[in-house]
Amino acid sequence: MEDVRTEAAPPTPPNGTLRPVDLRDIDDAIKQLRHERDASGTQTYLLNLVVVAGTGADATPAQAVAAVVSASYPSRTIIVHQEAGSESRLDAALAVPPAGTGGASEQIVLNVYGDAVRQVAVTVSSLLIPDIPVVVWWAGDTPFGLPIFSQLVDIAEQIIVDSGAFLHPLQAWEQMERFIRDEYASVVFTDLSWLRLMSWREMTAQFFDAATTRPYLDNIHGLRVTYAVGDSQSVNPIPALLYGAWLATRLGWELVPNLRRVGRDSLLVLRHRDTPLTIECVGQNAANAANGSVLGVELTAHNMDGTATFALTRTDDPAHIRSTHVMEGQSPEERMLPYEERDSADLLSSQVSAVRRDAVYEDVLDFLAPIASAGGGR
Repeated sequence: MEDVRTEAAPPTPPNGTLRPVDLRDIDDAIKQLRHERDASGTQTYLLNLVVVAGTGADATPAQAVAAVVSASYPSRTIIVHQEAGSESRLDAALAVPPAGTGGASEQIVLNVYGDAVRQVAVTVSSLLIPDIPVVVWWAGDTPFGLPIFSQLVDIAEQIIVDSGAFLHPLQAWEQMERFIRDEYASVVFTDLSWLRLMSWREMTAQFFDAATTRPYLDNIHGLRVTYAVGDSQSVNPIPALLYGAWLATRLGWELVPNLRRVGRDSLLVLRHRDTPLTIECVGQNAANAANGSVLGVELTAHNMDGTATFALTRTDDPAHIRSTHVMEGQSPEERMLPYEERDSADLLSSQVSAVRRDAVYEDVLDFLAPIASAGGGR
């Protein structure tokens, strides 16, 4: 095996103090740092959390999120950075968050250069705590097809990604659908972009709880999803498409071949029981909202009593969503629903505690994959 140098040249830590460490002495180094932090120097672990977070220069946010997660679920956290350079080298450092941060665990930081990437899985495996779950959080662009991903997926029970961060998300969804169904059926895949839509999905379902509105559910003929385009003008229709695909899969809608386009303003043409309907995803400038975040949804439906419109809209109050529905011949009904924009740390914490497959999300991937294969993601 090719020799790989191991030195210490760590990035700036998100909290605590990073110290150079020789991987051969990692256990003793952790005990020493813990003795300095508290009297016992011991730690109970619930999780192995492996984070692949770009380069050390731009990875501080991911490291900070990992620290929050480990405060709730004490973890052996291993942060992997892929650095530029031709020299085959692996640098290591260790950080234990300062006293007063609850159960927050140490972070082992690995900076990987050149061909040393081939040994990442072996190195990470040697650092894992045995007999507890291994979760890999890929914090960046699509991992599929990269050697480091292929190595890490083999040791993981769960892979967490954020399709909203992918440069070509539709193609990535097609690859992920293949991974889930065929190549890695035993590994749980989780998408943070999908999890961020949970409140929107729950609020939509509430429209049709009442006996007076439920008949409209099977007669929706149009959906319009508005999403934020930030100051950079970068376009991220991913959450809007995920929301539309969720509704389509729950109601049995089918894509009409060759009648779809995807861009800032996306249009999907579908049918339900031979009746045509459309999903529109419309980008709207919104400097104060996260790029790609859903700003509002509007469903139009009809039955023998006439047409109805159901809408959810963000307001100036970030803690509430305006819910409105109007049925033909009746006065509009409006109410304010509580809403919380969940951050990555909160979403990750909610997932690492229970590793389980999400059949609904897998159905959504099945629905979206043909869009990419037909060139819709270009």
